[in-house]
Amino acid sequence: MEINKILKDYLVNKNTDYAIMINGKWGSGKTYYWKQELSKVISETIYEKTIETKEAEKKLFSRSQKNEEIEKITYFEAVYVSLYGLSDISELDKKIFIELNPFWKKKGIKIATNIGKLILNKGISFFGVDKFENSEFSDIIKNLDIGKNKVICFDDLERLKPEILNEIFGFINLFTEHDNIKVVILCDESEISDKVANYNRVKEKLIRFTYNFDPELTSVYPSFVLKYDKQLYTEFLNSKNQFICGLYNKVNHKNLRTLKFNLDIFEKIFDSVQKHSETEKYRGEILNRLLLFTSSYCIEYKIEQDRSKLNEISKISSDNYLDLSNIDWDNILFTQDKQREEEEKHKEYFELFKERYLPYQDTHFDYYTPIVEFIHTGVLDDDELYTELFKIHNSLLQNEITRESEIIQKLNNIYILEDNELAPLLGELLDNVKNGKYQVATYPNIFLSLLRIEHFGINQFEIDDALIKVFSEGIQKGKVHSKYIESFEFRIPTFDKRNEKYESVKKIAVEANLSLKEDANLIYVNEIKEAIITNQGQKLFDLLTNTQVQFEPIFTLIDPKDFFEITLKLTNEGKCYLNDALHRRYSYHFASDTSKRETLFFVDYLTLIKQHLTTNGTTIISNDILRLISDNLARIINLPN
Repeated sequence: MEINKILKDYLVNKNTDYAIMINGKWGSGKTYYWKQELSKVISETIYEKTIETKEAEKKLFSRSQKNEEIEKITYFEAVYVSLYGLSDISELDKKIFIELNPFWKKKGIKIATNIGKLILNKGISFFGVDKFENSEFSDIIKNLDIGKNKVICFDDLERLKPEILNEIFGFINLFTEHDNIKVVILCDESEISDKVANYNRVKEKLIRFTYNFDPELTSVYPSFVLKYDKQLYTEFLNSKNQFICGLYNKVNHKNLRTLKFNLDIFEKIFDSVQKHSETEKYRGEILNRLLLFTSSYCIEYKIEQDRSKLNEISKISSDNYLDLSNIDWDNILFTQDKQREEEEKHKEYFELFKERYLPYQDTHFDYYTPIVEFIHTGVLDDDELYTELFKIHNSLLQNEITRESEIIQKLNNIYILEDNELAPLLGELLDNVKNGKYQVATYPNIFLSLLRIEHFGINQFEIDDALIKVFSEGIQKGKVHSKYIESFEFRIPTFDKRNEKYESVKKIAVEANLSLKEDANLIYVNEIKEAIITNQGQKLFDLLTNTQVQFEPIFTLIDPKDFFEITLKLTNEGKCYLNDALHRRYSYHFASDTSKRETLFFVDYLTLIKQHLTTNGTTIISNDILRLISDNLARIINLPN
């Protein structure tokens, strides 16, 4: 790395009166790199060579005795001083000088205390360093036994209060300018530039070179892996170098503390998977899925501390399978344009999470509660994790690769095919497409694969209107074995919106998914009617207050007259459940889009209840409950916008 050369040149230059700065964000690995790499550069660099004369041993009857000359080599020595926790300049003796062990701690705390007091008495700041007499500082250095072969690293400057920071810069200048001691400063310059008065002047006087530390994760990743002493785990991590570093680079998160936290967390998860022999058959895919979730959640946990937002990730789930072992994050073909960036401003957190971390639509992603709790609390419930492993294992067992999915996988990686394999596979794929063998959500993915083949001109393959019609017919047939998917448009690939072919197929799939939603809502409505007819009050309450349909306008699918007639058949207890459910479902103080769309139903339903009460207005319990329901309906209808 370039900083190694900068440091080396700094060391061999005998007459330096300046420091060098390594600038980088918190967690970027500055401290780690200092301790693991730069300290070695320092300890391997020669400070000076001297010749010492060893007096020859006197021997009896020897005429000539020559003294022996011995070459003595002195190397530079690294001294690391963290300023974290320093709250007052008078604490310099405790925080800076005591940390200069072992070469002067033996001199005693009183020496350091004298320095702290001297700085206070002199009122030293950066532009007041001349208040020190040269003799005073020389005596300090001599007493402390800080040899000129020492290279002092000051870290965590950005954590100091502004008034302390200014004093520290003055103190560092005493080392560099008055006694030419080598000093390296580790900091986040963006955090200190506003804290120090006349920062640019200070920097110009004190610091000659600034190196912006932004290491390639792939270069430091192996040293992280070496810290783990379990061979199986280190082999696994080494095999996932490209995947893990690619994920961090894709989301532009290069915080090495997060990476270490991530690998530490996953070590225990890995051990838990290994000890369950029944997962052996699909262990590789199980680990891939858990690694993707753990890594992405760890990053977001370090970025976004709002637990309620992180909980939104649980909304993401997929039923598709993809081998994650060879994802190339740098070559994902999805277009990022200005319109897409504008759209992101209006997306929910979980939608943005999906786009950041899930490179392909068919990447399998599920939410694992025991891992989330482990990340937040440090406690891994092995029994709960085993339950998740068992679910994954059974899912893979039940969905072992079919011929249909095998074709898709091969066409997604056509370069593994021989020349004579492509045409037959395309023929078989298009037959499956036409016959509706795939779920609705899969069709846009298949079409995107064909667009790639067309783009590269392979086998002179072309997509025409006839093929788009085949996809349209296949999507309609595929609805038979498909389920409605929430946020469908965000769960299918985003491609160049100027590509009319893809947009047309995408639109057909989106509309098919919406029709599946209507079908699902009709089934749900029938369940509500059945609960009323059979007088299952608690079930009726649960159905109407289910959060999954809270914002679905289900009452638009119900005939008000039919609903009124079956309402009359409810027991009084059942009517109370209905009233409570309506109150819970529409408990907010403003009209929602859902309640607005359902207004016509409520108006007609309320009218029928009022007519009934006018005609049969005797004071009986059932009519009194109907009056409560009518009041509730009037409230819902009149909710302000």
